[in-house]
Amino acid sequence: MTAFKHWLIFILICVSGSFHASAEEVKPLRGVALIIGQSAYAHIQPLPNAGQDARAIGKLLTDLGFETRNAPDRNAKALKREIERFIEDAEGADVAFVYYAGHGIEAAGENWLVPVDADLSSLDDAATRLVAASPMVDRLKETVPVVIFLLDACRNSPFPANALLKPDAQSAAAPIVQTGLMPSRGVALIEDQPAPVENVGVVMGFAAEPGKAALDGPKDGNSPYAAALLRHLSASNGTAFGDVMTMVTEEVYLDTGTRQRPWINASMRRLLYFGMTPEAGDKDEAQITGERRQLLLTIASLPQMGRRQVEAIAKSDQVPLDSLYGMLRAMGAATPKDPAELDRVLRAQAERLKTILAETAVLKRADPEIMHLSSLADRALAEGAVATAVSFREQAKQRATTVSDALADTEASLKERRLEIANVFAKSGETYVLAFNFAAAATDFAKAFEQAERWDIERAARYKILEGESLTNQGLYRADSEALKEAIEAYRQADRIISEADDPANWAKVQTGLASAMKTLGERDSNTETLKEAIAFMETTLSKRTFENASLDRAGLRNQLAIALWKLGEREAGTLSLQRAVGVYESALTDLPAGYAPPARALIENNRGVVLMAIGQRERGTQNLEQAIDAFELALTTFNKTETPYNWIMSQNNLGQALRYKGERESGVETLQKSITAFRTALAMLPRREMPVQWASTTSNLGMALWRLGEREVGNQSLNEAAVAFSAALEELDRKEVPLDWAALQNNRGLVLLRLGQRELLPASLMQAVSAFELALQERRREVVPLQWAESQNNLGTTLLSLGQREPGTVSLRRAAQAFEAALAEATRERLPIDWATTSTNLGATLAEIGKRDRDTLSLDRAVAMLRDALTENTRERVPLGWVETQYYLGNALLERGRLIGSKLDLEQARTAMMSVLDFVKPMGDAAQNAHLEARIDEIDAALDALQ
Repeated sequence: MTAFKHWLIFILICVSGSFHASAEEVKPLRGVALIIGQSAYAHIQPLPNAGQDARAIGKLLTDLGFETRNAPDRNAKALKREIERFIEDAEGADVAFVYYAGHGIEAAGENWLVPVDADLSSLDDAATRLVAASPMVDRLKETVPVVIFLLDACRNSPFPANALLKPDAQSAAAPIVQTGLMPSRGVALIEDQPAPVENVGVVMGFAAEPGKAALDGPKDGNSPYAAALLRHLSASNGTAFGDVMTMVTEEVYLDTGTRQRPWINASMRRLLYFGMTPEAGDKDEAQITGERRQLLLTIASLPQMGRRQVEAIAKSDQVPLDSLYGMLRAMGAATPKDPAELDRVLRAQAERLKTILAETAVLKRADPEIMHLSSLADRALAEGAVATAVSFREQAKQRATTVSDALADTEASLKERRLEIANVFAKSGETYVLAFNFAAAATDFAKAFEQAERWDIERAARYKILEGESLTNQGLYRADSEALKEAIEAYRQADRIISEADDPANWAKVQTGLASAMKTLGERDSNTETLKEAIAFMETTLSKRTFENASLDRAGLRNQLAIALWKLGEREAGTLSLQRAVGVYESALTDLPAGYAPPARALIENNRGVVLMAIGQRERGTQNLEQAIDAFELALTTFNKTETPYNWIMSQNNLGQALRYKGERESGVETLQKSITAFRTALAMLPRREMPVQWASTTSNLGMALWRLGEREVGNQSLNEAAVAFSAALEELDRKEVPLDWAALQNNRGLVLLRLGQRELLPASLMQAVSAFELALQERRREVVPLQWAESQNNLGTTLLSLGQREPGTVSLRRAAQAFEAALAEATRERLPIDWATTSTNLGATLAEIGKRDRDTLSLDRAVAMLRDALTENTRERVPLGWVETQYYLGNALLERGRLIGSKLDLEQARTAMMSVLDFVKPMGDAAQNAHLEARIDEIDAALDALQ
């Protein structure tokens, strides 16, 4: 059996090693390589790195077992001869590998290699004076099963910007792409191209993405692309070539700080492996490199939005991209699904990383082994190999424990060595923090404190602060309330050590940390006492002189206070705590120095807008909603799609929400249309596959705005679009994972079905709406989310009212009344005046219909009283649409009571109410609606005539 039979499973490129497929040994295959390095250009810019890169890659391929031919600094004739000889010699080989480093340009749909004797005149006869890449690939694949062509030639064009290239005398001149190369026709799929050998595939790699320029390396060094190839092309036996090139791509991406990302075009029909025995040498270095490679593969699998988020944080917080990606990988299954929470977590970790990187304290007589292990841990961390860094810290701790047991008895030596041991535990704790193992970090910091407490109280206090921070994070990320209580105790212990007068910076850090732990614990408690205690503590602390002189610390603590007030306000009736939160956010903004961290300022502005929006929902009028809109628009002047993509999306979505709430209170549609535009703008940047929950949430918000717009339109286009939006959003939500979000979508879907059912005069849509609201109420339980429960109860009642109006009897009407009564138990006038008025209107309409059918004056009396009371909130000035709806139902109730008891006053008041409704809606041009109102007025007039 020949080796080629095994290509059904894999292709092995190996001379120095072997690989097993199932149970049979596979013979090594023959690989040939042509290495072209063009540095010494005579007439255009020389490229010193290109020759160095080619020599290094040539040696690597020789070590891998390739028969390597080197072609440095070749003019056009010599380069063409080298290529011809290589093509001839490659016949019968299993793999042909070409690496080109030098100038390269793209024109007329072809990538051209530039010989060292090229000048501007070469462009007039490119076929003779330059070398086209794709014909070389075409000829090689006729005789070689696998062709790999790597072009490290994506540098800027060396020719003038307006230069044109003519492939030959008969061809038209074509412009030269000034930056980068493009995909080559040499890697087209080979399925329909007959050849004398079994064509397994072609791989063509570019040092940068199409149309992008690659970067040169340092003097006497290698280009980023070549350096990555040298590091990863010799990946240990069993690593697929595709994975190797993925590692190369992400290595360059990290090494160049996102400025360059290689690109590969492959038409392989089999898996391809570079076989080489596992790397020998330093096992510690191999451990770092091994985790580094896994990190690179993980980065490659990240969605684009996730990349942008990490890149933005690394740039704004000025921390190594490698380390930040390493921390993201270390989170694993614990990675927050909510991008806002992930952004907060990564930024917090970035701050910790900056602190660690900034520490330069070195002990005078550090233990050599501890120094070595610590150095390896630092190196691993810089490479993003967080798990390996933890391993080295563990070894350093073991050594520190040994040293601790053998300490000298002299006090001077004892102090020095104890502090050294404390430092080892502290470093281990810092590394555990970056690995998101906060419990282990807290234990290490506690041990560091024990070692340092007697000898260096300032250092010991710092370790205690770090212990408190770790315990707080353990409580935050692991829902561990006991850890939060331990954090509070750790901070209080640090507070007893640190003097406000002597060490104001660390004292302020303790107060802020203690406030954070108390606030987080308060948010977890079902009662409000802990939250109120945290608020009182923060307000007292902010009044102290230390915070008066530390604007950034004060801004941070005020931000914590505002969040606590916001959370408290969500649990209380009225808006007092929410109003206080807005004031604290405004003070926090004034604390920030001019020009300081614009994204931080924008985030506070966004949060202020959210609280203003919450107030606006509870209050009459639109003043707070308008201020919220201004806050979101201001935040959006700082956030942008490139550097802060998620924050930009978040503020865009919030803007849409505030516009919707405002538009609901207006008679026109302009604000609602702006709301729809804001949501669609956010969705254009929200990838559905990568961020399904966030996409579903924003899509649901869009559906709500379309629903509100559809209510004001004659046709059903917007309502149908809303139904599509809600159905699409439901496809992305798992009821078990996000039950309340799922319930909100069911509620919103029911609203659209309700309105469609009301317009179609058919019960089918109304019955579907009832089912949707009942599903929502299975998760929106009163004891969990009372206001949302009340909202769905009101919606269910509205649907049952519509059904009851179409059915004989009062069964559905009485169910509707029960639902409205339930909603009013939570949606009180004090807590939500507008919602209270809406539900009161609905209940009044229901009672009026029951009174009409049962000839029950008590129900009609109660209906009239409720509707008149609702009008004290649903005023024409504040809520015009709510006002007109309440007036309509009041007119109906007065008509029925006037008929039943023969009251001329009721009938006259009914006519006044109906006329005011007609005057309001007549300009809207809805003929059917106007005709209905005119018919009702005629009924009232007939009833009045009957009393004469």
